[in-house]
Amino acid sequence: MSKKIVLSKFVKREDARIYTLAYKPTPYKLPDNALYTTLHCGAALHNYFFGIPDCTGDNISALNNVFCDTTGLYWINKNHPTSLKYIGTQQYSKWLNFKADIDFDKIFEEYNSIAVPYYTTKAGIPCSPRTQWSTWHPAEVLDLAEEYIKEHRPEYSADWDAYVNQGELLYISSGVVLRTEHFEEYCELFFSMCDYITARLGATRENLFDIVKAKFDSGEWRNMFTGRPNDYMCLIYGFLNERVMTMYLRHLGNVLEKEFKYMDHV
Repeated sequence: MSKKIVLSKFVKREDARIYTLAYKPTPYKLPDNALYTTLHCGAALHNYFFGIPDCTGDNISALNNVFCDTTGLYWINKNHPTSLKYIGTQQYSKWLNFKADIDFDKIFEEYNSIAVPYYTTKAGIPCSPRTQWSTWHPAEVLDLAEEYIKEHRPEYSADWDAYVNQGELLYISSGVVLRTEHFEEYCELFFSMCDYITARLGATRENLFDIVKAKFDSGEWRNMFTGRPNDYMCLIYGFLNERVMTMYLRHLGNVLEKEFKYMDHV
């Protein structure tokens, strides 16, 4: 099948961009105007393109089977227009739903970010992001993330304890708007952490998926997501991103909370 790139017909704003992160075409039209642009995440693993493929320029598109839609974050960080003052992301099924001419300058006079809150629960009871993680995902990964924070980024240590080990709130990482300098700062933090965890797992970027998949297939890491295959559980850095983003946004403070417009999950 030939790869077809469908590019926007709109002239984009020079100061702000919200990227819709998607891994396959949807049965509904994704937002595309002066503010919104669709980014095809994991394009290197597919035999088709749509929107902007994240396998162009400096990218980790081929690692999408572990990084999930954070391959899109990596691409944005490395390839975004230098004119952007504000960068946002949303998932293909969860829209931030801003008007194309929204005044981010005015909002960011008071706030440091815009994000969508999600309250963590375990069996219907409020719990911390760490407890919620341990319900579904391998504790070793979150332990290594904490190890990285404590040993290499101690300026975030108190925030990790307060908002990951404790607290009852997550900010959904693919539903956020930040000043560009903060987006870039977050990406440096997150992807450095991922490289650290990868090395501590005895892996490289090239064999990371095989090593993570083997842990689930052997039962060393339990698959606790009912009905989800092991390949889905391998998206460990996508799941981790939400915990690290929560820590980072709470560290910045002054979050303007917003609700998603939910679309069909396909």
